[in-house]
Amino acid sequence: MRIDAEIVATGDELMTGAVQDTNSSLVCRRLRETGVRVRRVTIVGDPQPDIEMALREAAARARVVVVSGGLGPTEDDRTAAAAANLAGVPLERNDRALEHIREMFRRFGRDMTPNNAKQADFPRGAEMLDNPVGTAPGFAMDLGGARAFFMPGVPRELTKMLEEQVLPRVSKIREASGATTALATRVVKTYGFGESRVETELAGIDWPKEISVGYRAKFPEIHLRLYAEGAADALPVALAKAEAAIRQRLGVRVFGVDEDSFASVLGGLLVARGWRIALAESCTGGLLGSILTEVSGSSNWFDRGFVTYSNDAKRAMLGVAEATLAANGAVSEPTVREMAAGARDRSGCPIALAITGIAGPTGGTPEKPVGTVFIACAMESQVESRALKLVGDRERVRLGAAFAAMDLARRMLLGAAG
Repeated sequence: MRIDAEIVATGDELMTGAVQDTNSSLVCRRLRETGVRVRRVTIVGDPQPDIEMALREAAARARVVVVSGGLGPTEDDRTAAAAANLAGVPLERNDRALEHIREMFRRFGRDMTPNNAKQADFPRGAEMLDNPVGTAPGFAMDLGGARAFFMPGVPRELTKMLEEQVLPRVSKIREASGATTALATRVVKTYGFGESRVETELAGIDWPKEISVGYRAKFPEIHLRLYAEGAADALPVALAKAEAAIRQRLGVRVFGVDEDSFASVLGGLLVARGWRIALAESCTGGLLGSILTEVSGSSNWFDRGFVTYSNDAKRAMLGVAEATLAANGAVSEPTVREMAAGARDRSGCPIALAITGIAGPTGGTPEKPVGTVFIACAMESQVESRALKLVGDRERVRLGAAFAAMDLARRMLLGAAG
């Protein structure tokens, strides 16, 4: 037996695309980690009849309904009224909720306008859900056979309320139902093959019966999502077996799982050796350094970056020879190799990466079209380089170049540069 849930996200801003619905993806993930499967996500605008219809349909299908948005102070915030009308009960002012709103305004040092009191109006019999970081409390109530949880749509507020108010209550519902089916997910992250090639390479694997596999392209990575469902004690074994099968087929193209990022994995390899890395970037203009330093603790393994767009900068900062530039140009394999070696030597780091290329949309030639990129990794006394032909717009070329450089360094650190 399992517990199913549905999500209803409200707001014209979601329907028009002005705001991206990040809340629903978070709720889906956290509910699944709690052992509850989300079967459907519905997005509706502000009209009250639309909200009522979405709530009615969700409550008819699911045991748990999670609702975001429409609890604010303005006229277009109609979720509470829709829930009350659907349940056939009036809205009533909740004194504790009203005091919470007043206290939040005092804490923020702002005057409370009369319309903010509207946020304390709940359907009769609803349970208040505390909002410790915003003015609008949430509420929970029964809608038919479902328990519905209503939260504001502000992501920071919803995240806090989901963890502290909703998930503990959902866990109790699941326990009381006697649900025995457990859910788990593992994301296996790959680089180097496209989505269709990854699926082809994995064809014929006899997946454990508890596992289903989904594919997601997140340029330039391909993620395999392993969805496990079954007895709780069987899921870790099934996930481990499925991951091992993927690694056996894809080898070094698997770079991490779950919360691993390319940069964090590269950082881990550097920390294991006690090394720091330096960069020399031309067409990426510091993008690779930005990606690496997004990782918390990167100061333990990231040393410095040289951004050398001009030939003068390549000569002065990295020691690239004038003869090399004159004979081959700034975008060439000899130049990128000298850039990497120069960054290594001048930083004193045992490893350095370099990138040069034509990101576009202008600057290409018949001999070196837009998307021509050269990368190099200087590791101790060794220099490895690659010539790339990347496609796409400027952003895609730059990002592809940065990831290719990270992958070259990763493979060299693993002893698998070929």
